[in-house]
Amino acid sequence: MRRQQGMRLDERYVPYLHMAGLYHLARMNDRWFRLDEPLVSAFVERWRPETHTFHMPFGECTITLQDVAYQLGLPVDGRDRFPDVIQGGRPAWVWFQELLGVLPPANQIQKFAVNCTWFQETFGECPKGADEETVRRYARAYIMMLLGTRLFAEKSGNRIHIRWLPYVARLEEMGGYSWGSTALAWLYRCMCRVTNKHVVKLAGPLQLLQSWIFWCFPGFRPGGYDTFSWPLASRWSGHNPSGSEKGPRVQMWRLRIDLLQSTDFIWMPYSSPDVLQVVHPEVLEPRHTTLWRCVTSLEPPPASWHPSPKMKSAEAMISGSTSSSSGSSNIASPRPTGAAHCKEVGTKSPTPTSPPPL
Repeated sequence: MRRQQGMRLDERYVPYLHMAGLYHLARMNDRWFRLDEPLVSAFVERWRPETHTFHMPFGECTITLQDVAYQLGLPVDGRDRFPDVIQGGRPAWVWFQELLGVLPPANQIQKFAVNCTWFQETFGECPKGADEETVRRYARAYIMMLLGTRLFAEKSGNRIHIRWLPYVARLEEMGGYSWGSTALAWLYRCMCRVTNKHVVKLAGPLQLLQSWIFWCFPGFRPGGYDTFSWPLASRWSGHNPSGSEKGPRVQMWRLRIDLLQSTDFIWMPYSSPDVLQVVHPEVLEPRHTTLWRCVTSLEPPPASWHPSPKMKSAEAMISGSTSSSSGSSNIASPRPTGAAHCKEVGTKSPTPTSPPPL
């Protein structure tokens, strides 16, 4: 997971990534770190959907909008209503071909998603001397891969959903969305889902979760990663957790979490001068920082994304009838725990805005 699923960040994409508000995230293209699945599993067991917080022995804590802005460099201010319709009522796959210049073969389509391997092979490298329209198409494909595999990854981890077409069709407007709050809402939702004993796979921006753990719990950090860079999650670039048997490692992390005290948690991990000097000034603008400190009521879960009848007919036309496959993530469903609802210590995060229709 150290590269953008085999797609190189071309300098010609940079203007479009700035438009989309995703440039800082794209800078981590070559600096993603591997997920420590036993560690993440042990933490998710402490997640409580009633409060959207981790219940620890010393109190409650959670990932906030400030964490998303600092860790991934995403904007947290912006519109919270996302397009969910195909422009002009055109069939989805017709619009796909118009925007990306090519149509995936039927054997690369699974319902309303396209295999990542096809994206890699088709848009892996933009041709030299390509005209502006070709670069724009490749940039759209890159952004779809960025959204579909980094921020809003699903359980399979190997498909890109065409729900992103309405976004990349309007690259000039993408920067006006609150991508930070949307990614946080999606992570919250994924962790809430996996608290159900019948759900055995975890999706979402799990690198954000793991980086937050490393920043806020010094005792869980890997050694040798003392250099700060932007975005802050890139600090753990190259981290490769142990490949030993997962079961005993989950047990080990559970025991270490059970022994945590308030002094083992850093409530203000970004306050040191060494950190502040690498933070991009864009995320420190008042329109973003004001949202970190606001207090809002909890909202009901957002509605799921549902294809229109026209999209269903387009799917049948292009790929015929296909069956959905199960997810492949190895994060297990959390165990039941007896953690009490501890008295809160510190500040809760504001509830993020609803994610795009999923």
